[in-house]
Amino acid sequence: MHGTICDVHRGRSGRPLTATSAASLVMVLERFTTSPGKSATQCARETGVSSTSVRHILKASKWKVCIPRLLHAINDDDTDHQMQFCKWFQQMVNEDEEFVMKIVWYDEAQFKLNGTVNRHNCVYWVPENLHVHVGKVVNLPGVNVWCGLSARRLIGPFFFEGTVTGEAYVEVLHSSILPAICALYENSEVFYQQDGAFPHYHRDVRTFLDSNLQGHWIGRRGTFEFPPCSPDLTPLDFYLWGTLKDVVYCKKPATLGDLCAEIRVACAAIP
Repeated sequence: MHGTICDVHRGRSGRPLTATSAASLVMVLERFTTSPGKSATQCARETGVSSTSVRHILKASKWKVCIPRLLHAINDDDTDHQMQFCKWFQQMVNEDEEFVMKIVWYDEAQFKLNGTVNRHNCVYWVPENLHVHVGKVVNLPGVNVWCGLSARRLIGPFFFEGTVTGEAYVEVLHSSILPAICALYENSEVFYQQDGAFPHYHRDVRTFLDSNLQGHWIGRRGTFEFPPCSPDLTPLDFYLWGTLKDVVYCKKPATLGDLCAEIRVACAAIP
């Protein structure tokens, strides 16, 4: 009788497979319940169950891998600043019922030719993972847009050439933004709001606002502090940009000129 001898364990490496018993199932699930951020390899070291068996247990128990979303970090005192701003705002409304009508809320947004929307603002609520993939193309042509929103009407849009810097922002403030606000409010009292982005915190920007809107601007180191990490406190973030991009991207503009024209048309349609 002739035959060959072979190593049945050849090709195997690492920890040998272990049986997935009821005891090992309970032990593995307890580990992940206590510390859901650990890896299967780390759990295998702690429990003596092979990493392959750990994955089998998780799969059989219908546990799914969830990838964290990137969000702005919140400091310990950010919520305190938000509460202070809301209390101040409520106090101003109590003292002057027309106060809300006097504010110009402002922000910038970027529009791309391919209709790209920030994926961190898009989520899918489904029973099962759809395995949605979002392709990202870099260095696509686009424009940075400034808009102001008040109870009277929309102000803008105004466009920035290239990156929004402190110097570029001051130039647009001087040439376009402030004249438009003055034309809308004439001699009426007005308050200008901006967030704490780096271009807005530029020394020349603060000097310009102190000189032209003394005591009447809301922002980082302004007369009235605007709390950091608070896009939900302005109507542009939770209403305007989403509405404009829905309208503009449906038109599929092919050039930057077409993109700017569609943005102007969409802004003009907002009462």
